[in-house]
Amino acid sequence: MRIGHFAERFGVSIDTIRFYVENGLVLPEMVHNQRIFDQQCVQDMELVLTLKKMRFSLSEIKKMISLIRLTNLIDQSDKEYYSQFFLKKQEELRTEKEEIDQALQLIDVQLGWSSLDLGEESPKIGIPISFFSNFCCPDCGQALQLDQAKVESNQIHEGILSCRCGYKAKIEEGILRTRTAVEEETLVESRITHEYLDSFDPNFLSFAIKSVEWLAKRINYKSTQNSTILELGTGSGTFLGRIMEKLKPPCVYVATDQRFSQLLELKRVIEKHAPRPDLVLIASNFCDLPLRNASVDFVLDIYGTFSHMFTNDNFPISSVRAWMKHQALWYGAYVYFEPNQFEFLEPFKKQAPFFDLRRIKASFQGFEKVDAAKIGSCHSLGDLRNRMREGTISYAWACVARRILT
Repeated sequence: MRIGHFAERFGVSIDTIRFYVENGLVLPEMVHNQRIFDQQCVQDMELVLTLKKMRFSLSEIKKMISLIRLTNLIDQSDKEYYSQFFLKKQEELRTEKEEIDQALQLIDVQLGWSSLDLGEESPKIGIPISFFSNFCCPDCGQALQLDQAKVESNQIHEGILSCRCGYKAKIEEGILRTRTAVEEETLVESRITHEYLDSFDPNFLSFAIKSVEWLAKRINYKSTQNSTILELGTGSGTFLGRIMEKLKPPCVYVATDQRFSQLLELKRVIEKHAPRPDLVLIASNFCDLPLRNASVDFVLDIYGTFSHMFTNDNFPISSVRAWMKHQALWYGAYVYFEPNQFEFLEPFKKQAPFFDLRRIKASFQGFEKVDAAKIGSCHSLGDLRNRMREGTISYAWACVARRILT
């Protein structure tokens, strides 16, 4: 629906809706220069108005909605973290002693919901035996041998992968750890999204989530049945959590991140969620994944290759296209900057070409465009705040492209 109908539905002015859109609380899609508000916008608006009745500030509402969008509140720790907002507000309202009955009732309801038990955990995640044939040596392309395997319920939880050329990798706690995995600890008691929420400008998080929503709406979920989906730089699993329940089984979701500890934490969270797709977790630089050529139906790059831009001299798509089947789809989201309007600090100046939208588009050689859009802009720099001149405006571009063999 358009902005006038949307405002009328909630009994507020059009200026109020514009204010919420500008602050990232409601994320309509731009179609022919018109904002279009869908069912997700309705749900976001209902939540905003409910939180306002509880006397949450605009800053608090931004953080709470960012937490929901980033985590989908799948994990109990996320729900407990979410409940802290309500506990703090409850204490503030009790000291006011006037006109707080309605707000306290709503908070009590929310606190009761957030403490619900998740129930029994689903079976432990390992490497599905049925997927093993999709592995191959990244050095010579030969099939890998599995030794010292521990297998339960057709899932490989421990084992050594090796090739006659000398390549080796290890399956540890159900995760494939390659030679390019890094040892970076993640706080088990506080997921990375909580740290992001505390340290990042909520406007930047809303800016980033717009691309997540745009891409999630463009996946044909029926076509995910019997497919292999590869996500580059899965991180805390924001996009996986967003689409997991919509995927059509059987399908395999290959989640990659260079940090083994990050995947271990993601595994702990996802094991509490059912139903879920077959999940393959690989701790590796995505340029070094031990995957067979033409084995992937969908590639998801939702800002996942961001760090790649600072450690390599090529665009990420050049390292990944060989794994994609003919007609495979690429879903990508990228940060870019307008020419002559940004400046990297030393020693990052040489990375500037990787944030030029024209060059990002040019990297999609061998692909045909299915859909693409400039998603928006933000005055906050997020992860780039220590690498760029202050005042630089960030822009986001998202695309869906189909692999064409030439």
